[in-house]
Parts: sequence; C-alpha cells; structure tokens
Amino acid sequence: MPATFQSDGMLEVIQPSLQQNGWIDRVTTAKMNGISLRFEDGTFDVSSTSFAIFFFNIVKPDDSPFAVPKLTKCHEAKTKMETFKAAGFRSSSIRMSFQEAMYLDDNIEELATSLTGFMEPMIKGIRDLGDQGGMRGAFLRVLVTQADRIRQMSPVAGTSGQPSAYIDSYSTKSCPSPESTTFQPALPFETPDMAFVTAVALGLSCLGLLLWWKIHVPSNLPRNLPKIPVYVSLLGLWSDLGQDEVYDRWLRKHLEQHGAVRFWFAGRWSILVIKPQYLTDIFRNENLYAKAGNQKKIPWSVMASLLGDNIISSHGDNWRLYSSIMKPGMTKRNFDCRPLVNMSRKLMELLLQAQSRTAAGKGVVINPFILRYAISVMGRSFLDIDFQVSFILTTCLEEQENPIVELQTIIKRSIFKPFYMNFPVADKYPALFPSRKRAFTLVKRFESLLCELIRHRPQTGSDHDQVAHMLERALKEGKITEKQYRDNLKITFIVAHENTQLLLNSMFYQIGIDQQVQDKLRDEINATRVANPTADTVNKLPYLTSVIYELLRLYPPISQLTNRVTESDALLGDTILVPANTYIGWNAYGVHTSSANWGPNAKDFIPERWGSNVEEMQLKFRRDTVRGTFIPFNAHMRKCLGQAFVLLQMKIAVFELVRGIRWKVDQGYKLKFPGAGVLAPVGCRIVFEEIEVRARISEIDSTDDGASFYDGGDL
Repeated sequence: MPATFQSDGMLEVIQPSLQQNGWIDRVTTAKMNGISLRFEDGTFDVSSTSFAIFFFNIVKPDDSPFAVPKLTKCHEAKTKMETFKAAGFRSSSIRMSFQEAMYLDDNIEELATSLTGFMEPMIKGIRDLGDQGGMRGAFLRVLVTQADRIRQMSPVAGTSGQPSAYIDSYSTKSCPSPESTTFQPALPFETPDMAFVTAVALGLSCLGLLLWWKIHVPSNLPRNLPKIPVYVSLLGLWSDLGQDEVYDRWLRKHLEQHGAVRFWFAGRWSILVIKPQYLTDIFRNENLYAKAGNQKKIPWSVMASLLGDNIISSHGDNWRLYSSIMKPGMTKRNFDCRPLVNMSRKLMELLLQAQSRTAAGKGVVINPFILRYAISVMGRSFLDIDFQVSFILTTCLEEQENPIVELQTIIKRSIFKPFYMNFPVADKYPALFPSRKRAFTLVKRFESLLCELIRHRPQTGSDHDQVAHMLERALKEGKITEKQYRDNLKITFIVAHENTQLLLNSMFYQIGIDQQVQDKLRDEINATRVANPTADTVNKLPYLTSVIYELLRLYPPISQLTNRVTESDALLGDTILVPANTYIGWNAYGVHTSSANWGPNAKDFIPERWGSNVEEMQLKFRRDTVRGTFIPFNAHMRKCLGQAFVLLQMKIAVFELVRGIRWKVDQGYKLKFPGAGVLAPVGCRIVFEEIEVRARISEIDSTDDGASFYDGGDL
C-alpha cells in the first residue's frame, strides 16, 4: 500500500500498544510500499500487490507472521464487504463493482486492496487486545480517513470519459461515531471463503511441522560429530554434481577431521564413517553393528521389494542359513575360465563393430555393451543359464530385444531417483505417486521373468555346483521358503554382475586417459605368449594385479553404503556414543582417497603403490582390508563372497581386451560420476582401434561353455 496514504495512520494505531508493552525501543519503521515494523523475534508487515490480499496477525515477541497470498477477485470483493460491515458501515452505503477501473487505475485499486489488507488483522488485534491505549477509537478514525481519501480520489461512476470507480460510492456520513459504536469484528473464519483459506493455511502449517519433524536431528545422536546439512543429500533434485564433487565440497573436510559425521539418508539421520579405527570396530562386531538392509530399514519401499531378505543384507539365523546354502557356489576355487575368455573376446568384437559404425574420431558409448557382457558372465557362472539363447527370452516381452537386460536397466532408473531415495516414505503411497506404482510393477515383472527363466532353462549337464542349483535344492528340501528363494535369486543376479560392470567402465576410462599404463599392461600380457589364459596365467602377472587393485581403490564400485544398525547403545572407537537403533554407513571413496590412509597422492592412479611382485601386492591387499583402509569388498566376516570371482573376471577381461584392441577416451567426453550410490563414469565414450599383430582368439573350443556367447548374436 502507498506509504503516503496509510503509513502514518497505521503507526497511530500501532504505537500505543508498542508503548504500553515496552516494545517501542525495539521497533524500527520504514516507508516503502507499505510499512514494516520489526521486532527482534517477530515481524508485523503490511503490504499489498494488485489482485492480492495479505493477511497478517499482529505479532508479539516470539510470534511469527502468517500470510495467505493471492486471493481471487471475487474473494477480494466478499472480504471487503464483510470488513466494511464489521467496521460499522451499513450495507446500503457500500457498493462494489468489477469495472475496468481496477485495471486502468492502479492507484485506486491499490488503495482499496490495501485498505482491506490491513483492516481484518487490525480488527482481530482489537478483539485480542481490547481497548488498550484507545486502539479501537484510533482504528475507526483511520478507517474513516482512508475511506474519505479513496472516495475523493475515485472517479464518479458514469462520468464521461472516466472509467467506473472500483468503489463507486459510500458515505462517511453513514459511519457511526467511534464513541457510540459497539464493535463486532468479523472473524476470518465466519465466511465460507475464509474458512477455506484458514483450512489451507492450517494444512500447510501441519505439513511444515511434519517436514521439520522428519528432517530434524534426533537429540540422542552424538553431538560431538559435525552435522552435514540436509540439502547436501538433496542436491540430486536440482543439481548434476557427481558424488566425488559433493564429497570434496561438503564432506571431505569434516570426515577427515572427525572420522564420522551425522548425515541424512533414506529418510533418516545416520552416522557416516571413514576413520579406519571406526570401520574395523563396525566390521568386527557383527552382533552389535548388525547388517540391516532395506527390508528392515524401509520395508515398504520399492528397493525392499526388489532385494528382499537376502544373503547380503540379512542378519543372524537367516544370514547363517543363506550362507550355508550359497557360499560354496560363490567362493569355489575352480571357476571355469573358458566362458570368461570367450565372452571377453565377444565383447571386444562387438565394441569394434560399434566403432566401425561410428563417425571417424568419435567414441562408442560403452556401458550398454559392458552391461550385457557382465549379465552373460553372471548367468553362466552362477545361475547356470545362457541369457542369450534361452527360449523364453523371445516370448516374454515382445517389444524388447533382451528383456532381462532392458527391464533391469529400467528398474535402476526408476529406483535411484534422488527424491525417492531421500524420502522413501513416498513409496507407501503409490496411488499418490504414479511413478512408484509403476516401479513396483516393474519389480514384480523382473522377479517373475527371472524366476521363469531359471526354472525353464535348458539343462546344461553341469556339475550342479552353481548358486542356482543350491537354492533349488534348498527350496525342494524345505530349508527356505519360495520368497527366500526368489529374494536370493534376485540378489545373485544383481550383485554378481554389477561390480564388474561398474569396474570395467572405470577401467576403460582410466586406461584410456593413461596410455603409458595401457602400453605397459600390453607388454606384460604379450610376453606371456599364452593363447587362452587361465586363472594361473593371470594371477602371476604383477602389473595386471596392481592395476586391478588400484582401480578398486580409486573407483570402488559401491562407494557409499548405509546398512548397519546398532542393536544396543555402542561406543564407536571408544569415543563416540551411538544410541541403539542408529544406522551407520561408510564412504569407501572417502576412505580410499584420504591422504591419512594413502599419502598426499591418494587421488592419483598409481598402480606401483601396491608393490613389485604379486605376493607383496596380495599381502598389502589383505593388510589394508583388515586395517579398514581398503574396503571395496567390505571386510571381516561379512566381506563380499564373490570377491575372488570379480578379481579373476577382471583380470581375464583386461588380459583379452588389452592385447586385442587399443583405445582412448573420446576428446568430447568429460568425466562425470553419478550423484550417489555406485561409482563409475557415466556415459563414457571410447574410441577403439584393433591391433593387427596378435596372438588372440586362437584355437577356440567350439564345445566350451562360452561358445554360444562367442558364436551367436549380440550380447
């Protein structure tokens, strides 16, 4: 409202109350487009814009202003009428109209709207404060003065060449005198429209309180740890920052100084750790820091529906049961290397074919090829199935060439959305969030398809020593339920391909930007003069071993994980008191790039840091894992059961790829990591070149387990 017309009158109304309550020295006034009176602990602000009415309570110290913006024109008119009536004007003396004047004469419209904008809260204030300091009389005097000013400024209705006035007429003669008036204020909730506004306001207030309750830090969390602001966890909602950038900007300083922080994740506050002492304490005390996956943390969620209760996230009796069934199939020492060799060769040929179809100098997006390769290897090594030739693949989803691959990719996109990762409570209400309803449906389709494929797979005549065989026997013998069978089948499918998929993406990028490493690897591999490498071949190569270890250090596939919960109050590292039922996680990227753990060049790719021979490297690998300074596969009794297989698969893949092709990163590609969770280059594009002089792909045994992958169709 224009200060020249209303500020003085409003000050006259407010000042007696300020003086009586001893607030006058705590108030400053400012003339702008209205008036603002500011307390130390609250604000009384009166302002107005065209076609909007703002309602504010008169605030006292410790109060906060309340506003409902932008009511409709119709609502404005009704509000004005009720306000004038409450002030004592007779209905016959008030006439409102919606003529062009409200558009053509902003000044008049602004005054009329402003008058209403401060009248109702003033009425409410008089009701609350009584007649202290003569406020009632002062208010009515201001009201009459303002009404007279508007009447004088308003064009007369019907005058030639003038628009109709916003308030056509009302007579100040009909105003009762302040002294004789029995004031009956109109309350905001006495009209249907104001009841709606009040309800909306109350609803928003309740929503705000609920949001505050969800994101406030529980008082029992250790106060000697820094608190990372909630917005850091929510950056993915509006930012494309990679997790390395987020970690370096907001987390590294606090974590390296204190070893742990309070961190918001998955709808709750947890403790995030990188200090090796704290990590070894957690990993060694399984009964105190219990594994607690999504099936316990957020059991209603899409993630819990996908993964269920499985060998990785379970605890206690269930974990011991699953381990007794599945561990022999995951940790065996006699994995057949022939499928790994031939599938690596097929991956190489498909990449070269893709390069031939790409413009000169432009790179190939590698992840789709790597994903299919990794799923194929996982199927042949753990589930006794060739996903490429299974007859069911051609009938399950007609619209997609490879349903199991495509469906799994879609599910990942559906699950790892920043909003739902941070507010999984939304998964409780799929009717309100159609994308979550669709995500639940996709998970069910994936589960049904996978189980159908496994149960109807062609018999291979293998030794029946794979994980799928062991789960099937346990189900048949009644050791596990149908749900437990399905949950562990799904987790095997996911984790038995994901680590290698992510690490191969990182390998192509890192060796693609460091040609010296690539050339040194190629020299070592070619010196073996071995046509078909075995586990014994690759495990004897020191530089290949050091490159794989360094890739795991700098690019840990699962970079951050929060899946431990305290079973009772715990003293973490003898310094941090952690209350029961607190979730604890760790950031492997932070552990592996800390200068305290790996020296001042911790963020550099230096394979030579692991030693000069394989025995020395393996010793350092084990020692740093036990110390908690190297944790790509977790540590101690809950370390990854597929660790040995991943290392073998990576060594054979790199062996075959390096001696058959040369590559570099596309000049237009800029390294970008996902915002959270897994760590690998996103959308990496590589330029490939075939090496002519080679001893590769010789004497392929057409009867071996990988032949169908090598000889038939796309990955």
